[in-house]
Amino acid sequence: MLMAGGSYRRHWSSRDIRRDTLCPQRASLIPYTVCAESQAIKRIEPKLLYRTETQARGDSAMAGVSWEIKGTEFGNCNCDYGCPCQFMGRPSSVNGDCRYTMFTQIDEGQYADVRLDGLRFVWMGGWPGAVHEGNGVLQLIIDDGADDEQRKAIRRIVYNEDTDELLTNYSIYCAMCTTIHEPIVAPIELDFDVEARTAHGEVPEIVVCDIEPVRNPVTGKAHRAQIVLPEGFGSTMLETASGSVKSTGTVPLEFSDTFASFSKLHMTDHGIVR
Repeated sequence: MLMAGGSYRRHWSSRDIRRDTLCPQRASLIPYTVCAESQAIKRIEPKLLYRTETQARGDSAMAGVSWEIKGTEFGNCNCDYGCPCQFMGRPSSVNGDCRYTMFTQIDEGQYADVRLDGLRFVWMGGWPGAVHEGNGVLQLIIDDGADDEQRKAIRRIVYNEDTDELLTNYSIYCAMCTTIHEPIVAPIELDFDVEARTAHGEVPEIVVCDIEPVRNPVTGKAHRAQIVLPEGFGSTMLETASGSVKSTGTVPLEFSDTFASFSKLHMTDHGIVR
């Protein structure tokens, strides 16, 4: 997964993605558009443009929509236990790529005056190398229990359409993708116990994820470890575990006994609440 302790200071607009912050050698803006044939948001030819920080702040202010979500999320990536990306290392997967799925349960939430309490969503991503090197693909799945306004709200939150730039994991992951697929609406099954480090998440016929504690290889006893991230942009603490996932479709995943984590979620359009 993407390095969680990074410090980013510049801004870009929601539609024109500035790459020089994370990739100085590519100081350009990369606009995105919706590809009707594949229902994906794909990168089009880069334009060599420049936007001042004042202009970028103006774009964010124009959106004028405040949102907040509280809840729990759990997920599984293809790194070894511990995930070196959390410590500014490269992915430890067999192929050196980064692939993951994340399930989110919203306990309390709102987008402007639209309530999001009790809704769920899943997001899956894949990159050929480390996330900050770009060229990723992202897929969002939204709870079929959400109405049209709630679906629109979750899409705009996850696809970074109403958020101060570089202050959430959503904004950074989206910036590092060249293909962002239109959301899928489907039933999402969740069952988790953070204290026990167990979980089952499933979107039938699309993705299934199971999480259990890491176990001592000698005694078989459950082993507990936490990662504290005071400056993390997704959460400030990860409860680590072991996970297995299999998915089909736009982001195919299949790995087992790899890094998994649980975290408490409290995020707004200005970033996470610490």
